[in-house]
Amino acid sequence: MRGAVGLGVVLVTALSCKGSGKRLTAWAEQREAERARDNESDRAEAEALAQRPILRPDGPGLSAGRYRLVEVVVEAEPFKRRAETWDAAPADAPELEVEVAVDGKHVATCAPEHDSLTTRCVLEVEISIDERSIISLEVQDDDHLLSDPVGGATLGDPGTWGLGIALPMVHKDRVKAASIVLRAVPTWWALYGWRVIGSGAGIALGLLALAVFRRSLFVVHARELVVDPPVAPVAPVAPVVPCLACDQPLAPGTTICSKCGAAQ
Repeated sequence: MRGAVGLGVVLVTALSCKGSGKRLTAWAEQREAERARDNESDRAEAEALAQRPILRPDGPGLSAGRYRLVEVVVEAEPFKRRAETWDAAPADAPELEVEVAVDGKHVATCAPEHDSLTTRCVLEVEISIDERSIISLEVQDDDHLLSDPVGGATLGDPGTWGLGIALPMVHKDRVKAASIVLRAVPTWWALYGWRVIGSGAGIALGLLALAVFRRSLFVVHARELVVDPPVAPVAPVAPVVPCLACDQPLAPGTTICSKCGAAQ
């Protein structure tokens, strides 16, 4: 009896293992077929991305020196690999965050715009370049907890760059297009020259007003040069002495009154 039960257990176990093995083999074959389809899809997608037109800068060229990076524009493809949407909601676009580097050194970060395939970042960053400099962008879909890489873009050969124009970059992966704008670093005179001119104009107007309305401050009139003649000295006047008898004023130096004849 025990031998029969043991044989039955062995047979059931063998049949179970055989069924599991078949299922495992079928799953492995299915996964291999899926990988083959994915690889083929990725290969076709890579070929399509490689055929995208790539614009090159056509500027007069920039010499080594300091310049100001004022704008970064990036556009992403509408889907991720294998036509997957960027976010859980199919209608949601990515939040593109852009890291900017010059010759491998990070210089700026562009904050993401909400649900937009295109981001435009206005900057005021001074950078230094030489004849071999490369400006690069790294783009990702900022999802706060887990960000998805989007792609990147590079710009080299400063001999083809220019100021004040959009410089197209060589993009890759899911970045559809990218460009930057550079401008000259303003000089001291460009920043403060208008203040100097304004101050000078104000001083000139003030002096002109003084010259017109207060000429006396600058002109010496002829009457101011006339010297008055000296005043002649006045002789002293002798005091008047009255007569003791009749109060008649006596002539200077006399001792007898001319009116009453009284002796003084």
